[in-house]
Amino acid sequence: MWLLLTLFLATTSEPTWLGPPPPEKVRRIVSLAPSATEIICALDACDRLVGVTRYDTYPPEVSNVARVGGFVDPDSETVLALHPDLVIGVPTSGGRRRVDLLADLKVPVLIVPGQNLDDLWRAIAVIGTALNRETQATALTARLKGQITQARAEAKKRPPVRVLVLVGRRPIVAVGAGTFLDELLAVLHAQNVVTRGGAYPILDREAVMLSGADVIIDAAYGESPSFDESWRELRAQPEAPRIVELTQEALLRPGPRLGAALTTLGKALTLEHP
Repeated sequence: MWLLLTLFLATTSEPTWLGPPPPEKVRRIVSLAPSATEIICALDACDRLVGVTRYDTYPPEVSNVARVGGFVDPDSETVLALHPDLVIGVPTSGGRRRVDLLADLKVPVLIVPGQNLDDLWRAIAVIGTALNRETQATALTARLKGQITQARAEAKKRPPVRVLVLVGRRPIVAVGAGTFLDELLAVLHAQNVVTRGGAYPILDREAVMLSGADVIIDAAYGESPSFDESWRELRAQPEAPRIVELTQEALLRPGPRLGAALTTLGKALTLEHP
């Protein structure tokens, strides 16, 4: 999970077009990122999707859409066989060669940023324009920004909390400054204890134990060792921080489920979460 997250890091946060321009009416879309898929569907264009990644699980309408690999290892031949009018992906190092190949073969490709909230607004706007869904894109952005405003107002009623968010267990990978989750913490009146080391720094166990966090959020679900095994030692320490496992995908996908991500994270920062 954490390795896939690090591959999103790019030198630019601006949308990038590769290959020829798309047709005026885009009817067949291949999405190479779950976050892009969710934006497309939120813009009422889910029926135009002809290909998605193996990681796409939401919304339910994409369950029967053809799979084209992952966002770092898309199968170019499978994508080409679907005859897309447009391929939409995110900045990755692992999949760039294959995306460039699609562009070289005259397939229109749109790369949208996905590192933080500003990137999310850019992605919604450019996808909305490409799909002739500008009105829906404007409405979606307004709705999501309204959810942020509401969550921020509610969070200000609570005392601030110091938080460590992890997206990897072996090695231990933390969420750093300027990332989507870091910005959600700020909305929720919480302070990310990780301020150095880049977007996803690797920590040792001593750094975790000395982090000074009031709450540790473990979002590395599905990784080995298990959640209970990972935290048995720290939980046995006097005055140990509260440690919560979160498995909701919305936390790791800057997209239309922003409100759900804020709600989930907000509960984890309070006593509302087990």
